[in-house]
Amino acid sequence: NESPVYEGFMKKRSQLRRTYQHRYFVLTAGVLSHFQSKEHERCQGFVSCKGLMVSTLAETHFKVKDTTGRNTEFECESEDERNKWVIKLREAALFIKHHHKLDETMTSPKPSRIEGTAETTL
Repeated sequence: NESPVYEGFMKKRSQLRRTYQHRYFVLTAGVLSHFQSKEHERCQGFVSCKGLMVSTLAETHFKVKDTTGRNTEFECESEDERNKWVIKLREAALFIKHHHKLDETMTSPKPSRIEGTAETTL
């Protein structure tokens, strides 16, 4: 298990629901997970931070859009809390993007000394 980068309560509303649900969220380096409460151990859902787009809305609201195009809206207790979540989520998305590029660089074929062949570094 990765250590949480940030955690706390927010209200969330997915594209399918009209009402907000109060949930406990845990952000790790690459995933935003939500639980029914802080005491519940069973994850109720998650959003990958890979390719995540985060937009501020009203004072205490923000929205995320994942790579599948799914939008989820969040409501925080305060504007300050909203700003903290937005910053942490954007940092997580950049972290994933940066590490994905590093992984591609490390596993891309490298020219071999022998013409016509390539080596792949694992």
